[in-house]
Amino acid sequence: GSRSGVRARGRGLGTGGRERGTVDHEPVGSAGPGDDRATAPSGGAESPAPAGRILVVDDSKVNRLTLKRLLASLGHEALEAEDGRRALETLRDPEAPAVDVVLLDLVMPELDGYETLAAMKADPELARLPVLVLSAVDDLAGVVRCIEMGAADYLPKPFEPTLLQARIAASLAEKRIRDLELEYLARQTATNEVFHVINRAALDLDALLDAVVERATRLCRAAFGAIYL
Repeated sequence: GSRSGVRARGRGLGTGGRERGTVDHEPVGSAGPGDDRATAPSGGAESPAPAGRILVVDDSKVNRLTLKRLLASLGHEALEAEDGRRALETLRDPEAPAVDVVLLDLVMPELDGYETLAAMKADPELARLPVLVLSAVDDLAGVVRCIEMGAADYLPKPFEPTLLQARIAASLAEKRIRDLELEYLARQTATNEVFHVINRAALDLDALLDAVVERATRLCRAAFGAIYL
């Protein structure tokens, strides 16, 4: 009897024992852009900086192409959007690849950088995403305004590869720390919820197993989970 909606299969097989629970999920250790496990040190050599997936938001096609080439040369993957509206659509699209850092131009004809940044900071799913503002050297007031709104830093135009890499590396490091904090909190919350179920229904084995599978499925971001008994 699975009341949590998570499928429990294989009970009553007469094995005389209970196998450990398993959860079917996507491989969480697969390497890719934005994953700090994508590169590993070998032979004592220092590992390169982890790559990231960067969204470039600029209405200038020339600027977008320039940044994409620079980012590719630094080992990063670049996505692009020609205005703030398209950027928000990409960031909110569940089918789109996850973005690690946003490079955001301020002056755009449709939903400019200020409006885009404000929309991101108002969205709980996007508020923690690092934003680097792209700004002309003489637009100090605009940069200060964006920093006050929550931008992580800024990049002056024209773009300098060394500074670009330094800013992105710092933003990626900050994001990974925040991701680890969120993962820890999620695991702690799931553990506390299971303990609550144990205390509330210690004699109800079905409820306990359903709770364990449901929390494990959620933590692994799986489509479904199963426990074999």
